Amino acid sequence: IGQLYFDALLSSRLTEIGRQPAKVVTPEYLIVMFLVSFRLQDRLRIVRLLESVDRERVLELVAHHDADGTLRRRLEQLAGPYPGG
Repeated sequence: IGQLYFDALLSSRLTEIGRQPAKVVTPEYLIVMFLVSFRLQDRLRIVRLLESVDRERVLELVAHHDADGTLRRRLEQLAGPYPGG
């Protein structure tokens, strides 16, 4: 899991909040991080985020960070089966 968070930070976007620079994780990485914790509030956020993200990118990230198939099963539980699964 540590690698997931490291990769998320590496791919984060630099923006400003007020006058303070801040790194913001992409929504695709957020979905994968929410799949790890998978609390009710995370599941609700995943469903909302899936409406506006690159689903292929989400699948790539899940495949890369999912050692035992848990993340893919969780994603399919919320979004239905994905091709190639």
